[in-house]
Amino acid sequence: SGLKFGSSLFFFNSRTMSERCLTCGITDKDNVSNPAECDEEHCVVCFEAHSGTQLLPCGHDQFCVKCVKLLRTCPLCRQVVYSWKEGDTIYEIGVDVWI
Repeated sequence: SGLKFGSSLFFFNSRTMSERCLTCGITDKDNVSNPAECDEEHCVVCFEAHSGTQLLPCGHDQFCVKCVKLLRTCPLCRQVVYSWKEGDTIYEIGVDVWI
């Protein structure tokens, strides 16, 4: 089959860590394959933006806002995403800001 593992979790192509990190400047030449090399907390989907946006109901918060808006299930536990929390604000699926 042509599907790759996890391909139905989101509606975009996730980037690899071999690309340049936009928040800390690390590139594949700097051993980006080891996330511990970077002091920033990156989104586990795109590896570019800062993480901290929380998926609900599971509570995982290793994602950036841009990626969360495209997720339909949590890549870590596979629970369906009904809403997400950024700071003190909770956004629900179907609200204009989600799109």
